[in-house]
Amino acid sequence: MVIDRRELKQTAKTLLHESRPSMLLVGLLFLGILFLFSFLNLKLSGYGDIAVWETFSRYLEAGDTERALSYFYSIQPTRFESFVSYALDLAQALLTAGFVIFIMNSVRNESPTVYNLLDGFTQFFRVIILTLIQGLIISLLSVFLIVPGIIAAYCYRFSLYLLLDHPELSVFQCLSLSRNMMRGHKMDLFVLDLSMIGLILLFLFLPVTGFYVLPYLYTVWILYYEQIREKFFPELHRTPRNDSDDLPPSDFD
Repeated sequence: MVIDRRELKQTAKTLLHESRPSMLLVGLLFLGILFLFSFLNLKLSGYGDIAVWETFSRYLEAGDTERALSYFYSIQPTRFESFVSYALDLAQALLTAGFVIFIMNSVRNESPTVYNLLDGFTQFFRVIILTLIQGLIISLLSVFLIVPGIIAAYCYRFSLYLLLDHPELSVFQCLSLSRNMMRGHKMDLFVLDLSMIGLILLFLFLPVTGFYVLPYLYTVWILYYEQIREKFFPELHRTPRNDSDDLPPSDFD
């Protein structure tokens, strides 16, 4: 199966400017919330305090590098601050799931709304469990070598999409399905990502561009996901998010 990367990108650009509500405006809102979470995490860690950096700089200016580093690493958040920081990380994962739902609805013209950003919270435990398990698998493989970790990341790339699309599937079914979908397509998706590396780097070095970059990237990825899912799993009909049907056949387990 050959996927036209140029066509995917062109379709994504068209959707980006023609969809209603505007992907760019929702992307701006999404980015703003992410910035807020990052700022709060920085403050909770203690490294957002200006006095900390003034003390650190004073030690460096005095030539006492060892004391500066010792002071820097001695800063530890309280248990409450750590708890709130973890809660913000979980909220960010759920908000990202909601953003994926919004982009999916926009791509499929299924009445997208800004309130989709909150839809990830309706699948709180499923999204959190998937995020933790997927992250654990990738981290464990990355401990040994970087390449296995990257391969695992691409194997399970569409687990979240499947989870949001199919509430009747378990977390482990979504992980298994994503792995099956990506057989023979990991390199193809990797090349697609490389073709957008300029935008990814732009966002990393200039995060404010995320209001455009994030909706565009997610739209391209979801368009890619749509083509693979429909081609390789035609039997796995997408379940409306408010409906409840029987589990799919056991050969998808």
